[in-house]
Amino acid sequence: MSSYLGRDCVDKIAFGLADACASASSDLTLLEHKWLFWLSVTTAAAFLALALLRITHLILRYPRTTATRAPAWVLVSKITVGVTFACIRLGLLAISIRQSHGSHQRSRLVASTALDFAASLLLLVLSTLEHFKSVRPSILACAFIVLAFIYDVSRIPSLWSGSLHLDPGRLSSAFKALFTAVVPIEFIFLALESSRRRSWVIWDKVDHSPEETSSVLGLGVYAWLNPLLWRGYHESLTMKHLFALDGNISVDTIQEKSLTASSSDSTGTSSWQLILWLVKPLGRFLILPVLPRLFLLGFTFCQPFFIQRLLRFLSSPEDNSLTASALISVAVFTYLGIAISTALYWYYQEHFQSMLRAYLISSIYQKAGLMVHVGDGDHAAVTLMGADVERVYTGLRLMHEVWADAIQIPLALWLLQLQLGLAFLAPLAVVLIGFCFSFFISKRAVPYQAAWMARVQARTEVTAGMLSHIKDLRISGMSVPASVLVKHERETEIDVGERSRTVTAISASLSQLPQAIAPALAFAFGPHAIDQSRAFTALSLLGLLTSPLLMILQILPIIAAAFACLRRIRTFLVQSGRIDNRTLEPQSHGNNEKAEKQHEIQDPSVRICDGSFGWTQENLVLKNINLQLLKSSITFILGPVASGKSTLCRALLGEVPFAQGTVALRSAKLAYCDQAPFLFNASIADNIIGFSSFDTARYADVIEATMLVEDLASLPQGDKTIVGQKGTSLSGGQRQRVSLARALYHDAEILLLDDIFSGLDGSTQKRVCQSVLGPAGLLRRRGTTTILCTHARQFLSVADYIVTLSSHGTVVDQGTFSEISKDSKWIQRLGLVDIFEANAQIAKQTLESCGVTIEEAKTSSKEDSKDALQTLTGPCSVPAGTPSVAMPIADMGLYRHWLSTIGLWPLLIFLVLIVGNGFGSNFPTIWLKLWSSDSTSTSPDHSFAYWIGIYALLGASSVLCVFPAGLIMLRTGVRLTGTSLHHAAIETIMHSSLRFLSTTDVGKVLNLLCQDMNILDIQLPRMVNNMGFTLSNAVGQAVVIAVSSAWPAVSYPVFIAMLWAVQRVYLPTSKRLRILDLEAKSPLYTNFLDTVKGLPTIRAFGWFPQQQARNNVLLDNSQRPSYLLAMAQQWLMLTMNVIVAILAVILVALATQLRSNAGSVGAGLVTLMSLGSTLTTVIVAYTGLETSLGAIARLKSFEEETELERTKTESAKLDKGWPGTYPFRLVPTLIDLELDPGSMESIHYTSLFGPQDAMLTFENLLATGEMRVNKVAVSYTGTERVLEELSLFFKPGEKIAICGRTGSGKSTILALLLRLIEPVSATPRNPAEENPITIDGISLSTVDQTQLRERILATSQDAVFLPDNNSTFRANLDPWGIALTAECLTVLHDLDLTAIVEAKGGLDAPISGAELSSGQKQLFGFARVLLRRLVKIRETGIDGGLLLLDEITSSADADTERRMMRALLDRFEKYTVVMVTHHREVAVACGRVVVLDKGRVVEDGSPEELLGREGGWFRTLWESHDAA
Repeated sequence: MSSYLGRDCVDKIAFGLADACASASSDLTLLEHKWLFWLSVTTAAAFLALALLRITHLILRYPRTTATRAPAWVLVSKITVGVTFACIRLGLLAISIRQSHGSHQRSRLVASTALDFAASLLLLVLSTLEHFKSVRPSILACAFIVLAFIYDVSRIPSLWSGSLHLDPGRLSSAFKALFTAVVPIEFIFLALESSRRRSWVIWDKVDHSPEETSSVLGLGVYAWLNPLLWRGYHESLTMKHLFALDGNISVDTIQEKSLTASSSDSTGTSSWQLILWLVKPLGRFLILPVLPRLFLLGFTFCQPFFIQRLLRFLSSPEDNSLTASALISVAVFTYLGIAISTALYWYYQEHFQSMLRAYLISSIYQKAGLMVHVGDGDHAAVTLMGADVERVYTGLRLMHEVWADAIQIPLALWLLQLQLGLAFLAPLAVVLIGFCFSFFISKRAVPYQAAWMARVQARTEVTAGMLSHIKDLRISGMSVPASVLVKHERETEIDVGERSRTVTAISASLSQLPQAIAPALAFAFGPHAIDQSRAFTALSLLGLLTSPLLMILQILPIIAAAFACLRRIRTFLVQSGRIDNRTLEPQSHGNNEKAEKQHEIQDPSVRICDGSFGWTQENLVLKNINLQLLKSSITFILGPVASGKSTLCRALLGEVPFAQGTVALRSAKLAYCDQAPFLFNASIADNIIGFSSFDTARYADVIEATMLVEDLASLPQGDKTIVGQKGTSLSGGQRQRVSLARALYHDAEILLLDDIFSGLDGSTQKRVCQSVLGPAGLLRRRGTTTILCTHARQFLSVADYIVTLSSHGTVVDQGTFSEISKDSKWIQRLGLVDIFEANAQIAKQTLESCGVTIEEAKTSSKEDSKDALQTLTGPCSVPAGTPSVAMPIADMGLYRHWLSTIGLWPLLIFLVLIVGNGFGSNFPTIWLKLWSSDSTSTSPDHSFAYWIGIYALLGASSVLCVFPAGLIMLRTGVRLTGTSLHHAAIETIMHSSLRFLSTTDVGKVLNLLCQDMNILDIQLPRMVNNMGFTLSNAVGQAVVIAVSSAWPAVSYPVFIAMLWAVQRVYLPTSKRLRILDLEAKSPLYTNFLDTVKGLPTIRAFGWFPQQQARNNVLLDNSQRPSYLLAMAQQWLMLTMNVIVAILAVILVALATQLRSNAGSVGAGLVTLMSLGSTLTTVIVAYTGLETSLGAIARLKSFEEETELERTKTESAKLDKGWPGTYPFRLVPTLIDLELDPGSMESIHYTSLFGPQDAMLTFENLLATGEMRVNKVAVSYTGTERVLEELSLFFKPGEKIAICGRTGSGKSTILALLLRLIEPVSATPRNPAEENPITIDGISLSTVDQTQLRERILATSQDAVFLPDNNSTFRANLDPWGIALTAECLTVLHDLDLTAIVEAKGGLDAPISGAELSSGQKQLFGFARVLLRRLVKIRETGIDGGLLLLDEITSSADADTERRMMRALLDRFEKYTVVMVTHHREVAVACGRVVVLDKGRVVEDGSPEELLGREGGWFRTLWESHDAA
């Protein structure tokens, strides 16, 4: 009878006519349709409110904007369908009113139809406005139509299912017909409204993502992503295949929103202040996931009610087809609702996550551009951009789960109380205990995470410093100490990070505790006799209770760690930056040209009043500086080493942090040439032009003035030649002149030049000085105010004004050149007597020839300039580039390689533990089925204690397996894998070829050593654990479902095939996107490093806005694969949830039709509640594992594919004293005697190889360090040769000066002798001539490169320090830790460095190199080789060997140079010394001079002999100095 009653009442309840059917309201079908009615009413009312707001917004914000140009038929169709829809709704309202007759029973029907009619009218208006003003189909309109369509389709069967007898209370046939007609109209309207507008939008489709034009349906099912997944399945994706980034995620859009938000930001770093800081610019997108998460919460709670009703139906004898159909439809509605709401929730959450990353990185970069720059810059920004932002991204990903779980837990407890009574208090106790544990762990996680990130930052800084100075470290023989330092930093980082990873393991273990213990406690304190319906309803509610608690216990420590990183970022952002105390004095304009000129003469262009400047507040470098430099003047700043010349330049740039007094400039147009040139790793043309517009004539002028025409002509690619990292492809002089050319090309009114002649030979110095600074020079013609800090006193005649600084940082002399030339005391005090005498003899000739020289240079080099410019096609910019990525394949060999680092026994233990966890997590469900069946039987087989005891034991076993398994991967795995792979990568980069270093961005290698290490430390162990636990759980859940019903088990092959097909499409795309994600971050790292290192130069030229725009492009580019990877993972989750929904519907349909066992079905449905997320986690974990192994593959490929220095053919066994090793050891005390070689015929020495005595003359003993170079050539590129047919023989003990024009190959000879580059044969060789370079008869090809550089004493032009800001003077002086304190103090005393070191705190005081001037750095580098000599004497008794020096006095003043040369000649008398120099005094002090030109030896002899050659090369260099 109830069945018939239900059929007669269902249509009434579905439309609000409920009074007549009150007695049947408990029927599921009637309850379902009652809910449909009220949902329909609520949806219409909500739409009315939201539609009014949206319409108002569109009208007010876009009054005249048209965003699309859709075909007219689309608009006409929409309006036609909308009007039809409104008319039908009006007809339904009229019929409802006519049939109501004032009846209260029909008032709800009238009200609902009135709401529907009003909604249809607003829908028509909204659709029309959105058609013109929105690029995306209206989300509000589409969502309303979809819901209305679902409600109406669900209610149509009830209209026609009632009995045919006449009932005045029933709905009329006209109402039924009109209501049925609504459904196809809604479908057509939905199709028109949700159609994609990509082809209609007024923009370039290439610059926009298809998701921007997708409807809510397309977003909900990720339809816009399908083309990319399909393409990734068929071909290897590259960056050009990826969709553009959504406009809302673009950095430019986010920065616009954050401008107003940041104006009132507080500087606090409490949790709430951090939240408010993020909410201001990102608040709207932070809220968007809330609504779908609420829907997901609702659908989740539908599951226990649905399971309870289904089990009651299966347990009762009723056979109601309407109830069975309703159960199936509820299953469809519930599980598809979960799938769609989950998809939308994560879509908006991932959208926000990408915006958060963009906002943080752009803010960090912007702040980095405002920081004080000291030394090589602060690399904290690089770490924050990398490791910290990624941890914030990961930690805040689940932030919405906190409030959702806070709602879910109380609701689940309340519903559990209805099922179990007071027994719900036991799970409540577990919840409270779990929260206490989670809170405690979160508190510990914050300091652990902060400490870990600090170590990551320290390692990143040390690694970046090492990568930037590898060549100099090799020359100085410091590559081993540097690599040991970086390795130690990595090991320390892993040690510190173990505490945080242990917290993660504890958190994961505790998160399993509620899921395992709460059900046992609930059933233990509940009724001992429990039926299947109550048991599985309670179990489902317990799942709703423990699942969020599990999530909370896991995510709270992660969120706490994320806030620790967020706090580090915020602290960095709010710290004080550079304070520019300079003032810009406006240029006054006279009434006429004469007045203007007179004003320019009177008013200085640069003015400093009572200026004091320093890098620390306690120790000011410059004191009481007063200067006034007139417009268009050229001013020379002179002074000894460390007098503050470079600090003065930085003060004029506003770069000195501690400044007093007034610095006033007449113009903000500045250009700057740093003493250590900063160059981008781009072409020569790119570096010169920078972000300026291209001007062919100006470009030609500057390359002529800087004498680059000849250099460009000799380069195979001309000005398109890539300069390499730190300009390694160029010589020191070429780097300096490219930097000078950039300063000259820039349209500047004030030019600051810091020691631009230091790396140039005399001839080039003279020509550059005349063409740039001379009377007819480029700067004179332009009228540029120029300040030049220099030691090149020979060029003082071109200066208008000269300022001399003392060693104490004060101005001791200043005046014009004419004033100085008249003051003999001043000339004598500055040591300029010889220079002024030479200038007096040739001043007239120089002045007369300057103009001619310039014109001749222009005429003679016109064709050369044209050739050099042929490759330049237009304005240049620093290219972002598209990374070319090789697809790492995680093959079985890679798996074996990775697993072998962990060991067999840990892996076997891990396998046993995850299998135990899978069994302990799933078998309790089957155990509960058996228990409930036995409990309700008349004669139970076992006692309650038996069932509950084993049930609790199974749950506890699953928990006990988690912690040790987690530790195996989080501690053992990370330590072994992370350490070995990192150290192998460091060894690879330290032994890579010079060509690789010059052609590879530091950012690419740093990304490898930071981002990939981050994956090994975090993602790899997490994915391995997730993969192991979820796979074992998935297998267990599949078994439980199969036990519940045989029919789903039969379909398993089909679903396995579906899963295989999904992963076949998903995995290639996902893995490729992950690799692209890693590679796309390399240019971002490079840009950060370039900005940090070259910040003074970038700010001086005013290029930071352009650099920031470039960073925004690179950031957006790096976001594309990252964002699409996140979307692909959500597409996978949607697919898994849809498969679960299909399984659930099949299970319910079979259960209702075949009347299956209630216990089995309950077990299956409870398992299905988590199967979707489990399957998704399995595939996501597997993909994460594959991509994590992709990081290992990248590291492995880096090791295998990196071009290494040529390996030795055979290992020569070298004594510690080599070169200079004889079978006899000199007694150390004999060295101290400094005996005259002629004072004795012979001396007895103890043999090293036997007890016999031998005789050796003193002269023969000193004959060590002999070198031969036999017909070799050198090429950096493999094509163009830098040295050609080089043949040299250096006698033992000789002092050889290598001279020549910049770029002639001088430094290449030193690189050749140190095997930084390998020689190629200039001519065909006989087998007997396969030793082109020998030292003491040993072929260098048989000597290990590292050992060679440790045996040969050498120092580079760019003084190098250990890449650790906390390293001490002692560690930098003696990186090997083998020198005695007395020896260290001796060399410091010899070079007058003792006072400097003591002022800093002594040998054990920290030093980064930034505290020293360039001259002091070179002195310190020379002190290091002096110390190595003393150590060698002490350890081997040998005072002799080979010393290589590269421009060690280039930044030194005359006094410092004399001091260094005196120490060199005294201390290294018995050494063979080869030194590259441009200074004539240094060359003349040597016994032999070798002159190079274009890679060939053009002169070789003693200085006296070469100076006597009329028109000789060396004499020309000498005369160049005199003429200057």
